[in-house]
Amino acid sequence: MAKDLRTFLAQCARELPGEVIHITKEVNPANYDVTAIIKHLGAQKKFPVIIFDKPLNLNGRVGPIKLTMNCEISQGKTQIALGMPRSATRPQMAEKCLEMEEHRVPPTIVSKKDAPVKENIMVGDKVDLYEIPIMRHHEMDGGPYIVLSTVTRDKNTGIYNCSYHRMEVKSKNTTALYASPRHLWKIYRDYESRNEPMPVATVLGHHPA
Repeated sequence: MAKDLRTFLAQCARELPGEVIHITKEVNPANYDVTAIIKHLGAQKKFPVIIFDKPLNLNGRVGPIKLTMNCEISQGKTQIALGMPRSATRPQMAEKCLEMEEHRVPPTIVSKKDAPVKENIMVGDKVDLYEIPIMRHHEMDGGPYIVLSTVTRDKNTGIYNCSYHRMEVKSKNTTALYASPRHLWKIYRDYESRNEPMPVATVLGHHPA
């Protein structure tokens, strides 16, 4: 069976029931509710997977999208993510990560009609990021940020680059990020020199591993 975030959460609930909690009350991620709860639990040395069942989106409504935090903040949850037994040590887990990086799985092309990630497709003006529960993390943040992996492809080598960049939501279909002078910046400058747009994919809600 294919692994995704849902299967990971279900396995955590079965094997680590004390480390999965649901917040059933409405919370406003853009008003520090989520970060306050995480900080409060962390001060008590508690780091469970937290599933917010009714987060408000940026339009101020509860939508169909839940918000999940702390998927990897414990050895037990990381063991589950890596598909390793509970007896696995930290060095063994590190070796597993290196092995996965060295022996990558070739992609399988799935038709649009069968691909879960293609169930809902919106383009142009139909895109509305305000329908997503996006967090404001810190007091001095300029706005709500998407903090997940940004995937691009080097124009010259064809090699994919995956990096973490905070993407500030600027409008219903626009985000902005700061690309320091590293890989993403170099890739962008190559596209810019050709006067071509740079395709970017941002991945949300994927399996932790």
